[in-house]
Amino acid sequence: MRNKPSRQFSFDFEGADNPLRERLWGGAFQILFEIDAPSHNRKEAASLMRNFVAAIPAPSKYPVGVSVTERLESVNGVDAAEFASEGLPDQLKNTSIIFVSGRGRSVDEMVEALESRRALGFRNVVAVTGDGYETDSGSPRFSDSIHAIKVMSEMDAFFPGCVVNPFKYLTASLFPQFFKLVKKINLGAELLIAQAGWDIVKLRDLIWFLDSRELVVPVIARTIFLSQDRLNRILGGDIPGIYISRHLEEILKEEGRHGSGQFTAAQWRRLQFQVAGARAVGCSGVQIAGIDSPEHVATAVSKIVSALEEFDSFQAWFSAYSAYVAQADMAPPDYRFKLYQNSLKHSLDTVREPASVMPLEPSVWEKARYKTSRVLLSDAGEVYSGERKITKTILTGCLASCRRCRLPETHFICPMACPKGLSNGPCGGTKIDGSCELRPVECVHAKRTRLAAWLNELDLLEEKYIGPVE
Repeated sequence: MRNKPSRQFSFDFEGADNPLRERLWGGAFQILFEIDAPSHNRKEAASLMRNFVAAIPAPSKYPVGVSVTERLESVNGVDAAEFASEGLPDQLKNTSIIFVSGRGRSVDEMVEALESRRALGFRNVVAVTGDGYETDSGSPRFSDSIHAIKVMSEMDAFFPGCVVNPFKYLTASLFPQFFKLVKKINLGAELLIAQAGWDIVKLRDLIWFLDSRELVVPVIARTIFLSQDRLNRILGGDIPGIYISRHLEEILKEEGRHGSGQFTAAQWRRLQFQVAGARAVGCSGVQIAGIDSPEHVATAVSKIVSALEEFDSFQAWFSAYSAYVAQADMAPPDYRFKLYQNSLKHSLDTVREPASVMPLEPSVWEKARYKTSRVLLSDAGEVYSGERKITKTILTGCLASCRRCRLPETHFICPMACPKGLSNGPCGGTKIDGSCELRPVECVHAKRTRLAAWLNELDLLEEKYIGPVE
């Protein structure tokens, strides 16, 4: 472990052959534009991508590239690597990020997608599990991103990345996110994309958490350039894991009352503060979603570079940002947990101790259920998974017939009680009250975290990898 890591990333790579990794570790602030692989009309979309890339200005002090996401709108979308190989020029392959989504994929299909990325020459790959979706036949399929990270690390051919959502305001939601993040890094993730949000304090919480654990990983903050349509989708709950506070919602609606031109101008200024703020709190770059047309690319780059030059220090940014948001609160009124208190009022070098508040203690029923399960099901992973099915169902709610039972590895919380079947920690889509993205119940990983804290086994949530079952 390094002593008190620095977020300047001024390390040298002997023989390094990955420009993006070199830039991030060399201290260059990276600007990435997010492009989603299409669900249809692949050739037309590839042409649009070529036009989009052609609009990117020549390299400057702040390098500009693209991040190609996939399966955001449909599980039947074009593979991101195949799409990018048609639309990206060769010189951008090693400076771009390609996502691989577990949405609608089995573990084997995820591995095939990684093999395809390696064969096509893409090295900067970020794994995501993906948002929930509806299907007419059977249950939705997901491959947990953590399995992809492990496979990428074993392939030793990638600069592997992962995603975390720091914009959680309950201990029961935030701690499981960070525990799983540590597990991802332990398994080989070397790059981190933070989910989109407008609360800069939560971004700093993430940076300080990594620093406090001496985890030196470049962090790229995802942010969204808002349109009226995109705003309505977020407010309507159509984009899981992304939250807009009541104060910000009121501000955005007021901006919209003055016409589309005024609304767009306000979003450019908001984007400037978000990008400069991400750099100010220690992020190594930004990934910008919502810039959909080539003609807006040059404008976005110009405004971002202008903001980075305008706010050339944390104090310069913080002073202007405080005046800009005034008394607007970016946190929800009923859920306000922050890992560090008053973090924006201190410099990055003055890292405070994190809050000691941990998840609530398990209920009497949860303790009794665990104790009984430990007696009756301790060998469940060693015998035929169909044995003691009724006992499993009564004690754990197990309804699946897995090839291998993992109950003893998950504190007897059945992973299949998670609609995505996640066994190593939560997705980022939980709602602001901690409930599941797909069902009106508490996330199963919050329950498991309570048990692990009670048993003094939180280390298992960071260290124990639980293999997949189909």
